Amino acid sequence: MNETGFPPKEKSFQKPQPEDQSASVAPWYKDGLRFTCQRCGRCCSGPSGLVEASYGEARAMAQELGMEWEEFLEQAALEYEGSFFMKEVRCRHGFDCILLDRFKKDGHEITGCMARNSRPIQCRTWPFWPEVITSPQTWKLFRKRCPGIGVGELHPLEEIEAKAAQTHDPTAAPPRMLLRGHRLRMFSGSVQD
Repeated sequence: MNETGFPPKEKSFQKPQPEDQSASVAPWYKDGLRFTCQRCGRCCSGPSGLVEASYGEARAMAQELGMEWEEFLEQAALEYEGSFFMKEVRCRHGFDCILLDRFKKDGHEITGCMARNSRPIQCRTWPFWPEVITSPQTWKLFRKRCPGIGVGELHPLEEIEAKAAQTHDPTAAPPRMLLRGHRLRMFSGSVQD
């Protein structure tokens, strides 16, 4: 024991050194991942969230919906600092994206996006978001919410990485849209009662 009452240190703490980044390590999903949309609507429904669209995406959605630009902004989206955020409506599941269409077919509820061909990148890249493909464990965790994860079509590594690169990685600094979006939701009345 030393004068502090603790045993003497045998060796000092050494900060772990980062692994050699020059060696390319294949991601865990190198053989691809399976995903086929089951049209359950869970990715467009549930807790309140933000779906951001670019000006071009918003214009394309308005056109696909057959709406004039002002009508689209009034009914479906909010413009804030050059970005467009899709409105939400309250539902039994929490909140639905304003463009989520629910209908019955053969006694089952089926969903679909009313602007499927022009929906934002955020929607088109699901479920290949950085936070979903972090590890096999996160992929399985998201499978609990999305029944299309892990079934059907095999998506190759190149497609997965291209889609992930188009979306914001939440492990990086938070995007301005999240900070803006929170203020937007608080002050704009974007959620319809």
